[in-house]
Amino acid sequence: MKSTYRILTLIGFGLFFGCGNNQSKVQSNADNQEIVASENQSENRKTFNETIEILRELGIVDEHQNPIKPKTIPQYDDKDPAGLSIIRTGLENKDLSNLDMQRTFFNRSELVECNFKNTDLRESNLCWNDFIKVNFSGADLSGGDLRASIYENVYFTGLNLSGTDLRRSYFKNCDFTSANMSGAKLTRDAGKMLALSDKQQQEIDWQENEGEEPNGG
Repeated sequence: MKSTYRILTLIGFGLFFGCGNNQSKVQSNADNQEIVASENQSENRKTFNETIEILRELGIVDEHQNPIKPKTIPQYDDKDPAGLSIIRTGLENKDLSNLDMQRTFFNRSELVECNFKNTDLRESNLCWNDFIKVNFSGADLSGGDLRASIYENVYFTGLNLSGTDLRRSYFKNCDFTSANMSGAKLTRDAGKMLALSDKQQQEIDWQENEGEEPNGG
């Protein structure tokens, strides 16, 4: 009986530790898959030069323009704007996914049913625009200025919004599922109108007021 008990005990310990190792392997595999997925997203993006050529084909960049990537977030009163800019333009049904559009200046434009999925838009200026049925899923807008714009039926799912300023903007039927809101500026009154997770609400840099209007309005 004692021998049988020892055997069953050893089997039990083996199953326990085996399950623990399997769980660790599953978690490790999941982490690795996330890392690989993130790397693949970056690899799938076009280079800045390739992006310029695509935007030329779409008629967004003029043949005689040779934009360069600004070193800082573009502003309305820049003396010599040399980066990508979409000003007083109407864009509809444009596929702008998987591009390198860092530090793009958007102003007084209307974008309808455009796709920015997995596009690098870090430190872009999106003030004073209308974004209708736009897809920003998996894109990177970190450090960007998104104030004083209208966002209606916009997909922010999985979007990196860390360090952005979202004040003075209007959001209607927008999906923020899994969006990174770390350090994003937003007032509590505006936040009440958004479907945000507990984690996202803890990440936000809550502001007491809407602040001053951005330039270019």
